[in-house]
Amino acid sequence: MAHKALICGLMAGALAFSLTSPASASTGEEAVLAANYLREQGIMIGDSNGKMNLESDLTRAQLAVVLTRLNGASELVQAEKPYYTSQCQFPDVPEWAKLYVGYCYTNGLMVGYDTGEFGANDGVTPSAACTVVLRYTGLPNTEWNYSTACQTALSAGLTTTEATSKAEVTRGDLAVMLYRSLGSPASDSAETEAGNEVSVGSYKGNTLSVGERSLLMIGTDAGTEFKVSTSASSILALEQMSGNWVAVAKAPGTATVTVTTVDGQRGTLLITVTDGTPAASPPSVSADDLQANLDIREEIISLVNEVRRENGAPALTVNQSLMNAAQECASKRFTWHHTQEECESALRYGYPHGVSVNLTAFSGANNTDVARTAVTNWVNSPGHFRTMIDTRGDCLGVGVAQYGGVSYCYLFVGLPSAYNPYS
Repeated sequence: MAHKALICGLMAGALAFSLTSPASASTGEEAVLAANYLREQGIMIGDSNGKMNLESDLTRAQLAVVLTRLNGASELVQAEKPYYTSQCQFPDVPEWAKLYVGYCYTNGLMVGYDTGEFGANDGVTPSAACTVVLRYTGLPNTEWNYSTACQTALSAGLTTTEATSKAEVTRGDLAVMLYRSLGSPASDSAETEAGNEVSVGSYKGNTLSVGERSLLMIGTDAGTEFKVSTSASSILALEQMSGNWVAVAKAPGTATVTVTTVDGQRGTLLITVTDGTPAASPPSVSADDLQANLDIREEIISLVNEVRRENGAPALTVNQSLMNAAQECASKRFTWHHTQEECESALRYGYPHGVSVNLTAFSGANNTDVARTAVTNWVNSPGHFRTMIDTRGDCLGVGVAQYGGVSYCYLFVGLPSAYNPYS
């Protein structure tokens, strides 16, 4: 079983909001309120006529659009439209969705079916929708998986029993889930201040701990022609990473982020910084485990670099931080990507930038065949192959774990120009 490559990029920090929206709220009224807010934030903007179609089933193609916007990549995909459109090789994806499906596929946010199709017009199950929202919110101290995603989302007040009991969710159901994950800001009187004409949001909410970083979501008709400033840089600093603005919590206090367009439109966002620094989770594997299966891992490194040279890309150097991160993830025997854990593992072991990740799990291979089987799986998968020959990478790490006759293989490619959203 092979799984798609990804760049650590789904914006999913632990939101500081209290999720107080009751599960029994009127989902009809709440869906309208949620949709209006999400439209203002540029996350869900409706069809060509501006209609939100909240009662309509949510399709996988539409979900790809929402994921791209949640990932803060709207401007990126437009700037690199030919590239991302070309990455969509699924025959059933309509032209309007290829750009977004290509982005999600390239970055491991969504994968296709074994038949070679994407299922663009297929509905989205409640489990899939809850998985997306739970990854986005990054609830602290909460363990869940795909099979428990609905119950976890219900317990957290992120969705309703009605939504989780359906075979497929509607656009309105997803709007409510995302709206609640943001703390129901409009109903908490967190609308844009009077006179503001630019929407400004923070992916990790309006409360950050010292040391935290949060991507800013800026909605304006002026494109990228605007200035961003902070009222107190000693409390909240601003940086640009990969074309996006990032708020950096420096010291306890409050600061206002102001966005001003070239024609004088303005938007503000008040952020409170607390002195509680997020606790770093300790490594989950021992020093001996980090050195396991080195012969196989080194063979995979050699084969990956061989593939790169054959395709005109320079060989990658081994990065010990990524070796440790890849081995830690392999030891957890994942069979699908856990974005936050993969990104945080790279940070925990000392790699500060974004990473592109390949994962494959398979059985039936002898130890002498594991490395070649893993690399062959990646070569035969367009997304994995692009990760291996990506010229943006400058280093790599490989992890291999074996359990019960199954081999779990990870490839981490370091991207020095990319931002790790969990830093």
